[in-house]
Amino acid sequence: MDLPDIIQAVSQIEGWFYEEQMTILHPIISALSTDAVLVEIGTYHGRSTLFFRLSNPNIDIITIDLCKPYEAINGMLVNPPPAIDDRIIQYGRIVQIIGESSDVASRFERDIDCLFVDGNHTYGGVQKDITAWMPKVRGGGWVIFHDYDPQYEGVIRAVDELERSGGLERLYAESLLFVGRKT
Repeated sequence: MDLPDIIQAVSQIEGWFYEEQMTILHPIISALSTDAVLVEIGTYHGRSTLFFRLSNPNIDIITIDLCKPYEAINGMLVNPPPAIDDRIIQYGRIVQIIGESSDVASRFERDIDCLFVDGNHTYGGVQKDITAWMPKVRGGGWVIFHDYDPQYEGVIRAVDELERSGGLERLYAESLLFVGRKT
């Protein structure tokens, strides 16, 4: 599927992942090798998940998000719908895990080729994701942070600290994205 068709399909899903970001990331995601592992922290309805799947149908995608276990409606407790749009799961090779990302990381045993972080935007939250997930990223693997922007001071602070520590080589930081490679 070419990029304009991907953008059109992804635009049908609610979320905050934009055409400019897709244009930047498409060459990276489409070039991931067969059976590469992409871990996405923060799913919402799966707009970026769908982009990843359509950009490369040959990778495994593990997407992690928090979801309220129950929601009160008119005084009754009901299970909310899954965070990810059902239309996305049908594409296959996508596993959605509901839970705290650091808890999931403690049980995750695969090497990661691409880590996409768009979870908790506080400094502590981003730090926690970095601590939990960076050891699982292969050397030279892609690490992408969404919402790398002054309005999200915690994201910038945590990512910049990681870069200064020598753990990450910056390749691109624009359009709310920080794109790097694990050193």
